[in-house]
Amino acid sequence: MTNVYRYTIDLDERGELCSHVDQVFPDRDETIAEYDTENLSELIEDGIVRNPRDPSDIQNYLEEAGVITPSSVMLAGDDEDPDWEALEEAA
Repeated sequence: MTNVYRYTIDLDERGELCSHVDQVFPDRDETIAEYDTENLSELIEDGIVRNPRDPSDIQNYLEEAGVITPSSVMLAGDDEDPDWEALEEAA
């Protein structure tokens, strides 16, 4: 089964960046990670994340940390929803 997550940037202005990751399939709207300017800065300084606005960088970090599986799909906050029926049938 493919798990689907959505990376949403909640605030990106004046040097502040806050974001979160929700699992949207199969469990919907379960927040699995939240980030603020401080902890995103630490991830950048440690070389773990290059671009905190890039969903694939966050996905790679979460995979390496064992939070999500490598077969997971990460959507950006403004991406269209996938075909939920097709995902359910494939599950």
